[in-house]
Amino acid sequence: MDGHRLALRATYKLTQTQICTTLCIFKMKNYKFIDHTADIAMKVSAKTIPELFINSAKGVFSLIYSGKGTHGIRESGRHIYIKAETLEDLLINWLNELISVFYTYHFLPKNYNDIKIKYKDTTLLRGTIKGNTLDMNKLRKTITEIKSAAYHNVSIKRNDKRFETTIVFDV
Repeated sequence: MDGHRLALRATYKLTQTQICTTLCIFKMKNYKFIDHTADIAMKVSAKTIPELFINSAKGVFSLIYSGKGTHGIRESGRHIYIKAETLEDLLINWLNELISVFYTYHFLPKNYNDIKIKYKDTTLLRGTIKGNTLDMNKLRKTITEIKSAAYHNVSIKRNDKRFETTIVFDV
């Protein structure tokens, strides 16, 4: 846990969710963490569907890893190809793929600009994410170990001119 998180916890006696939400508000993110019974929930918003997927990925990695002292061994890219029946399934599969790649290959995505999402006839995500392969021996512990994104009550809705979703993560 970095200094900002320790200070928030000690001074205000905040929970992990409250700390993440507080830090996200200060940094003006397009995601925020919300209270959930046993797991962690995140509310995400964006102008477009691809941006919603990217903001969701950024949110999950802000929870998993503080970003301090990346100690990257090398910069690299990963090809992603995911097909699903619905847009919600595609979102959950996308996040679970990224979580799996992080814990399996120690790959921390930094750039999602090459991601393309098709959701008219077929629901498909493809592209390359760029980032760093981390030296886990030189890193402090991750902030929160996330097992997976859950399908529980996930839905993508359009409100005014923005898309919104709430994602629950099993921790």
